[in-house]
Amino acid sequence: MSDSNSSFISNQVSNPPPGQVSGSTDASQRQQSYNNANRDEAILSIRSLYKSYYDASILQDINLDINSGDFLVLVGPSGCGKSTLLSCIGGLTDVTSGEIYCKGKDISQLDPAKRDIAMVFQSYALFPNMTVAQNIGFGLEVRKVPAAKRTKKIQQVAEILHLEPLLDRTPAQLSGGQRQRVAMGRALVRDPTLFLFDEPLSNLDAKLRLTMRTEIKHLHQRLGGTMVYVTHDQVEAMTLASKIVVLNQGVIQQFGTPDEVYKRPANTFVAEFMGSPAMNLMQAKVLVEAGDLKIQIQREDEPPIIFSEPAATDALRAFANRSVIVGLRPESISDLPARDPQRSHSVDCRIDYLEGIGSDVYATLKIAGGDVVSRLHGDSSVRAGDRQQLHFDLSNISYFDPSSQLRI
Repeated sequence: MSDSNSSFISNQVSNPPPGQVSGSTDASQRQQSYNNANRDEAILSIRSLYKSYYDASILQDINLDINSGDFLVLVGPSGCGKSTLLSCIGGLTDVTSGEIYCKGKDISQLDPAKRDIAMVFQSYALFPNMTVAQNIGFGLEVRKVPAAKRTKKIQQVAEILHLEPLLDRTPAQLSGGQRQRVAMGRALVRDPTLFLFDEPLSNLDAKLRLTMRTEIKHLHQRLGGTMVYVTHDQVEAMTLASKIVVLNQGVIQQFGTPDEVYKRPANTFVAEFMGSPAMNLMQAKVLVEAGDLKIQIQREDEPPIIFSEPAATDALRAFANRSVIVGLRPESISDLPARDPQRSHSVDCRIDYLEGIGSDVYATLKIAGGDVVSRLHGDSSVRAGDRQQLHFDLSNISYFDPSSQLRI
């Protein structure tokens, strides 16, 4: 098994570059405090966390370390346990067993109000009879923060989130994106140790989601805060995260940077879940000819695809004369030449059908008994039923064990 599998159910998170300092004086002070923290010391540590309801297991043996300044995204299909994990961190759901540490302190049994954690929910949960300023400052008022200090912090947060002209309005007078910014402001005004976001953009339309996603990314870069974000949208995960946790059926499938998760998926589930279109998975056989390793992929009514694998690892060689699963992203099967001619293999293919999206054309072909998607140039003139010479870029090829589904 390759070194990349060390990221499979890994327990260590590295840190992203420090955020840019801008905005209010308060934001700059927060940025400095995060940067001065011991970045080798985890802000949040989760150890052997389990959660079950009666006989139903929701989370199984969750182990994570989240460092200062991380933007960690929990991603997975509906029902995988990502929102439950976030709720356990925030204290809204009791854990069945295991520990949660915040800055070295066990908070597993603490009330939510005592955890120094702020949460932004899928629903805005704003008070309809309060103004924007009152909604943002409500938590400070409950904590008996003096009025002068409360007003100052509300102004500072409003500046960061571009809400200054809206402070006197009520939620009914705001758009969906503005309401979400108010909900974020209510969390931000507290200066918490950790921010939790539970699918905050799922109620917004596609264009507004993109705008708000950009704003959240900029907010993280400016403040350098530590954030844990739940989404089922893999595009959100890839664009926002410094680290990604992929969950399925309550089990961590992979933990790594967006680049690691995309290019070197730990198993076939991650390969198919992360990426749109998904990674192509093709049944193949490992052959040995005169000491050289070759990969053979069968095709119906057409000659098989056979290519050499000069970069074969010992783990792959152990599969000699056995079946493997070959994984290639759609962009690695293209009508454009591969960047590295030494790792390119040209194949004559019949195009079954096409899907144009403007900048690119996705072409589907039949290989190894299934549909394989390739990404063609947007100006491609190929039509369904045509034959096309496609270049297989093998520089980012993945191999998986058919039995365990794990990366080889």
